[in-house]
Amino acid sequence: MVLPPRETSRSGICAASDVITLRQGDLQVIIDPALGGALLAFCQDTEKGQVDWLRRAPSGCNDVLQSAGYPLIPYSGRIDHGRFDWRGRTVTLPQNFLPEPHSIHGHGWQNAWTIEATSDEHVALTYGHRKDFWPWDYTARQTLRLTQSALHITVSVENNSADPMPAGLGFHPFFPRTAQTSMKTGVRAIQLNDADGLPKAQSTEHVAISLFGRGGLLPGGLDNAFADWQGRAEICWSNENRRLVLSAEPPLRHLVVYVPEDTGFFCAEPVSHLSGGLNLDPDGQHNSGIVELLPGARLKGQITFSIAF
Repeated sequence: MVLPPRETSRSGICAASDVITLRQGDLQVIIDPALGGALLAFCQDTEKGQVDWLRRAPSGCNDVLQSAGYPLIPYSGRIDHGRFDWRGRTVTLPQNFLPEPHSIHGHGWQNAWTIEATSDEHVALTYGHRKDFWPWDYTARQTLRLTQSALHITVSVENNSADPMPAGLGFHPFFPRTAQTSMKTGVRAIQLNDADGLPKAQSTEHVAISLFGRGGLLPGGLDNAFADWQGRAEICWSNENRRLVLSAEPPLRHLVVYVPEDTGFFCAEPVSHLSGGLNLDPDGQHNSGIVELLPGARLKGQITFSIAF
């Protein structure tokens, strides 16, 4: 949802120099503010041992791409060669994922976040961006709250500039994957990509749509955004007799699914806009999900990971 301007306070902010661990009951979350505000683990102690609900980062992890998940701020997906037009202004961003020629996933995942507040069950982080190649100032916030049965993550971006800013957000979790991992969810269409990984068309008849609708096994080779997601996905590890429900509130109404071939993980990313949205929607008036964020306004979304055996 887009929220109106509000007063801000910087009291209580401290340097993001330490890894943070939250514990509630037998659940545990580990967060590294300095590593792109990323999760390092979301796990549970059980009678059969520790269960990882998200892919656990390796010990001493210093690569956000090896983490358990990270926020997508102020956009997700690829921008064609880092260039887009917005209300008559051409913006050119640097390549940030070499050797790809594009800009991808914004700034939050490649910068340190600061700790705004902590308690036994939650942590609030902020990332402040000063205009550079991205010609707008903004403040991103990420709040993680752990209960005895779920992890709730709220992400937001606030426009601190004098001009309207295009904005999107999301979260990029990595889930463990076996040959028996399935996902059941409802989506309307898939974005089909060209050889550069950029969207070229939509289809409502792709096999993955019906496969997800009936809760089939994850097909390898996907790296696509799905439009008009219903906001709920049930992930099942049938060989381990456990499942997790991933849910999200508006505006997170699209889902990016990444299933590399022959790997032990996959991604199901709740996002607010379709891939390539900044190239598809130069004035914020179409259906990509890109939002025109007025000065002082915020875009906010919440993701929940609910566990069950």
